[in-house]
Amino acid sequence: MSDSQCLVLTAQHCPAADTTYMCTLHSQNLAPFTAPVSVTIIRDGDTTCPTDFSVVDWNVTKAGFVAQAPCPVNKRGMVKRLCGSDGIWGPVQSSCTEAKILNLCLKAKVKLLPP
Repeated sequence: MSDSQCLVLTAQHCPAADTTYMCTLHSQNLAPFTAPVSVTIIRDGDTTCPTDFSVVDWNVTKAGFVAQAPCPVNKRGMVKRLCGSDGIWGPVQSSCTEAKILNLCLKAKVKLLPP
């Protein structure tokens, strides 16, 4: 199992409004994978939740939106957190699993497969 990788989207200009880009990933011997990437624009005066550390580092997020990030080191999955309409962070929702447990499950499945 590999760790998450961060990819950078370089835009020619800053969009005036929230925008969704279509991102296509290409890999040898695999079909291309296309997924939407949403970009939320934060303007001066918009209500936001500040940067914070709770399980992971949270970036400034626009009120009413859900921020998400990869799980901490040695865990797999995602954590999510709502930035409330008042600019106050909600609780962290975690779907993290210990990497060791996932590796054991993978090994167990491999052993159960017929030769």
